[in-house]
Amino acid sequence: MDTFKKTLTAIGQFVVIIALITSLSNCKKREATEPTNPKQECANPPSNMTAWYKLNEQNGATTISDIAGSVMDNGIPMPNPVGSGGPMTVAGKVGSALYFYGPYVEVAHSNDLAFSGDSSNFSIDAWVRVVECGYGGGGVLAPIVDKYDSANKIGFSLFIDQPQPSTGYLKLQINNSLFTSTGSLQTGANPPQNTGPWVHVAVSVDRKNGIGTFYINGSSSGTFTPPIGSITNTFRMFIGEIRISGGRCEIAIDELELFNKALTQQEVKSIFLADTLGKCR
Repeated sequence: MDTFKKTLTAIGQFVVIIALITSLSNCKKREATEPTNPKQECANPPSNMTAWYKLNEQNGATTISDIAGSVMDNGIPMPNPVGSGGPMTVAGKVGSALYFYGPYVEVAHSNDLAFSGDSSNFSIDAWVRVVECGYGGGGVLAPIVDKYDSANKIGFSLFIDQPQPSTGYLKLQINNSLFTSTGSLQTGANPPQNTGPWVHVAVSVDRKNGIGTFYINGSSSGTFTPPIGSITNTFRMFIGEIRISGGRCEIAIDELELFNKALTQQEVKSIFLADTLGKCR
């Protein structure tokens, strides 16, 4: 009888050992197959945001809302409401977006869009989807945002040029100076058909320390030395149109923001990594 009990005890211990080995093996398999990236979350909006255009207005809208803060720099779709001769509603990166194929958005002048002061810092970021316009060697420009007095060369204008097919470069006009990103972004999209890449673009201008930085998809894409002197004018701000000479290329824009500070690389990266979740509200 004692021998029988010992045999049962040994068998039980063996079964427990096998169960432990199996459990450890299954844990290893789960660790190998589970994603290592942290849980994706919306990005906390950076401070000093002066305008935030989600650009998710639907057909018939007559106001393009700024949701940044106490000063509502709302825009008007031109020349007609959204989807009725104005910009077109399309699928966006974060919800829906607006497609600019000639019509644009006009925003009345306000002090928080003027970036007043000879050494005032500012930043702009947005998600963009650009149509193929690169077969003419450049000069057909996809406009993002503009508050530029072209006659007196005061203000700023941000747009994309395509010197070759499927390849775009981010460009920023500040007063009499034009700057171009060193890195490129992919174009060739068809926003009404919801095809082609969404690309996150940003420019951070630290005029106090004399450095500007382009960003494409969260990574630095070239630096420049911004000019000194005021960039303030009383012109209306355009979204999806610019006052720079040249042809126009269609573009979809989503989540356009302006800041009265120079964004850090970490802040730009966090917006890019939030992807379709966008910024927290």
